[in-house]
Amino acid sequence: MQSLSVQRSKRKYILLLLGCLGFVIAGAFIIRSGGTHRHSAASALWIGWSAIVFFGAGIPIALWQLVDGRPRLQIDGNGILDRRLGVGPIPWSEITGAYIKAVAGNAFICLDVKDPEKWRQKMSKTQRMLVAGNAMLGYTALVLNVSDVKEDPEAILDLILKNLSTWQDTRSQFVGWTG
Repeated sequence: MQSLSVQRSKRKYILLLLGCLGFVIAGAFIIRSGGTHRHSAASALWIGWSAIVFFGAGIPIALWQLVDGRPRLQIDGNGILDRRLGVGPIPWSEITGAYIKAVAGNAFICLDVKDPEKWRQKMSKTQRMLVAGNAMLGYTALVLNVSDVKEDPEAILDLILKNLSTWQDTRSQFVGWTG
């Protein structure tokens, strides 16, 4: 089986960092302006602080993603590990298929698994709520977000399908084998 370690796209996180910094600075300018003839000082404070808090929260996230050197996605002979999912390694024995879905230019690899509930139970409550919403949109319980990685999503899917096929072929050779 072929292996692949997929890193994050640093470019996307640099852009996120710059965007967050820009909105934090804009929030500070709004507060400093103290309002205009159309907006009261209270409105300026509320809008400015909202921008600082909301976009300021994105700064440490972007910085962490830039300095975290661990692979975001690992595919090897044991299965698939997506650090973002937080469910641990997904062995080939659990995976029954995979396909790509794209929304607004963002690619996602949906994994069909034997027992989706088993994997949902490993997720946080927030993740389970998101999975329920995703299910209404036609996604599976386990979705690999590959929109923020360097490799081509189609190439990642091809490798997943090749490794899955290899695992299934190897397994079928040993069915009925008594040693």
